[in-house]
Amino acid sequence: MDETNERIKRAKKGDEQALATVLLEQYDFVYHYLLKLTMHPAMAEDITQDTMIKAIERIKQYNPKKAKLSTWLIQIGTNLWIDEKRRQERAKKLRNQNQLEWQLRHQPSDDWLTVTAALEQLKEKHRIPVI
Repeated sequence: MDETNERIKRAKKGDEQALATVLLEQYDFVYHYLLKLTMHPAMAEDITQDTMIKAIERIKQYNPKKAKLSTWLIQIGTNLWIDEKRRQERAKKLRNQNQLEWQLRHQPSDDWLTVTAALEQLKEKHRIPVI
C-alpha cells in the first residue's frame, strides 16, 4: 500500500509513469464495477476509459485522506454513468417528441378527417376565409 501511495504522490507531482501504473492497477476493478452497473460491456469499457481520462485530468484534486483511490475512481465512474443515463433519457424523450410531432403532422386524427370532409363541401370562395 505504501508503494501505491508513493506512486500517487509522484503522479500528483507530474510523474506520468507513476500515474499510468496506478491507474492500470485500478483499471480492471473499475471496469468490473461499471460492468455490473451498466450490464453492457461496451458501455462499461467506454465509461471506464472516460473515468481514467478524468482521473488523469484531476489527479491533483485527489485527496487520499478522504477516500481510497479505488473509491475516488468508482465515484468518477458512477457520475459518468449517471451523466450517460441522463443523456440517453434526453435523447429518448426527444425521439418520442419528434415521433409524436411527425404523427400529428402525417397521421390525421378523426377530428381532422371530419374537418377536411366539411371543408371539401364548401365552395372555394367560402373555404378560403375558413382556412
